[in-house]
Amino acid sequence: MKPASGTTALLHYNAPIGSYEFCTRLLQETGVMFTPGAAFDIEHTVRIGFADDTRTLRTGLELVGQFLDRLAQD
Repeated sequence: MKPASGTTALLHYNAPIGSYEFCTRLLQETGVMFTPGAAFDIEHTVRIGFADDTRTLRTGLELVGQFLDRLAQD
């Protein structure tokens, strides 16, 4: 869903790891950086910024999708 305004969104995920571990592994394995939802006391969420250009956003989201696929296989 397209946000009404702003350049960040909070996304929920179902992977069986906490958001700090999720974000650390995501950055190490893909170079994509999210903010862990636990920093806002909302575990199993991540904050995503999308102020970059569309190509960068799409590339990053593709890498996140691949990361989630790997988590699902673990």
